[in-house]
Amino acid sequence: MEKGKILIIDDEEQLRSLVKRIVALEGFTVVEAPNLYDARKLLERSQIDVVLCESASFDFGSVERSHSEKVLRYTKGNKTKTAELLGIDVTTPYKKLEEYKIAADG
Repeated sequence: MEKGKILIIDDEEQLRSLVKRIVALEGFTVVEAPNLYDARKLLERSQIDVVLCESASFDFGSVERSHSEKVLRYTKGNKTKTAELLGIDVTTPYKKLEEYKIAADG
């Protein structure tokens, strides 16, 4: 019986393969990606229950920027609404727009 689907992200193929075998023995379906770019494509087209990611492979800044841009586009550039949806202080989107050099119109 399948327990769920796990995505393993690691740039080292041997380590990724080892973790995949161990996790699969426990009854999970496993998909793997060598980097965040490939992982993002898998996440967009697959139902993934858990993500295991080597910390050196994970770039939180790019994930934060990507998500902020999506929310800003969703709100049609409304920074107050963006802050509300992200659960952050209303001044933060202004700082992030400047930091990430994102156009205010999304």
